[in-house]
Amino acid sequence: MRTAEIAGAGLAGLALAAGLGRLGWRVVVHEAGEVLRSGGGGLYISHDGLWALNQLEQGEAFRQRSFAPRGFETWINGDLHRAHENDGVFRTALRGQLHGLLVEAARNAGVDIRTGVRVAEVEPTGSLILEDASRRTADLVVGADGVGSGLYAKLGLERHLVVHQDGLIRALHDRRDLPAGRWEASKDFWSYEGVPLRILYSPCSSEHCYLVMMVSAQDTARLTLPTQAELWAPSFPMLSPLLERAPLETRVDRYSTIRLPAWVHGRAVLIGDAAHAMPSSHARGANICLRNAVKLALALGVTDDIDAALAAWEAEMRQPTTDDQKEAEHLAFSRSLHRGLPEIDLDDLVPSNMKPVSIEQG
Repeated sequence: MRTAEIAGAGLAGLALAAGLGRLGWRVVVHEAGEVLRSGGGGLYISHDGLWALNQLEQGEAFRQRSFAPRGFETWINGDLHRAHENDGVFRTALRGQLHGLLVEAARNAGVDIRTGVRVAEVEPTGSLILEDASRRTADLVVGADGVGSGLYAKLGLERHLVVHQDGLIRALHDRRDLPAGRWEASKDFWSYEGVPLRILYSPCSSEHCYLVMMVSAQDTARLTLPTQAELWAPSFPMLSPLLERAPLETRVDRYSTIRLPAWVHGRAVLIGDAAHAMPSSHARGANICLRNAVKLALALGVTDDIDAALAAWEAEMRQPTTDDQKEAEHLAFSRSLHRGLPEIDLDDLVPSNMKPVSIEQG
């Protein structure tokens, strides 16, 4: 029986674990946290993520737990600028719901998930060294421990990290008291009157919405927690009912990009944000993590030659992932509020496969 040891029980680590478990591998996932949980907030899942979940036979379960926004709207200075219909292009979900689904999928596939275990080192010969100095040897060892991973250095890889110059507040809210029917679409609000600001409103369940509040990282007053409603609400009066009350969860964040010269070194692999983090500016980061993880499981399922499978997988996935990173970075940079007003047409931010709706209809 083939064996795998995975550091990190995030989306990528669990998707790979579930995929390998379904192939008959014996898989152990080591999670540093004392409990299995994913950071709050919402996310967008589109074609790559849906494909990956279908491969794990979790597509229908995800549809039942997720939300289908009516469309995507762009608002500028309080006026509706563009509206697009969401005809199955994307779904939204609470991150915790998707994480829980992948935990179930992994456990149903026989995966052993261990919490409170920190991985200190990964070796290309096929070993994880735990913080207590014990060694876990397997046919494949995987670093899937997120943006903060330092495992790349243990493999002798040099990480290229870009931290973008806009700050973000990510806030999860209860939306049940918002006016019925008006808040079923994702709404991208931009304000150019005074300090350039942006808030992306995303309904991610019938009860919850997720706000991403964006401003120059130098604007420490607006990036203070708890949120200073008086500094945001005047520019976004439609959102005042949310901004003026405490969110369910909140955190301050920055867009960042991670590039590595290689994802594979011997029998060690880095996946997910540990390998190729990118700004959430095009809402595809989680999709790419899921896609690449499931692609890796599938590559390992078609041959007994693990080394050949790893090489083929990296050769297949590096270029599309690089393209995704470049697109995300372009959007993050060209609409960066720390430099003033965006330099691109805001229509470019809408997926090309979404159908425009007349504002009169919308």
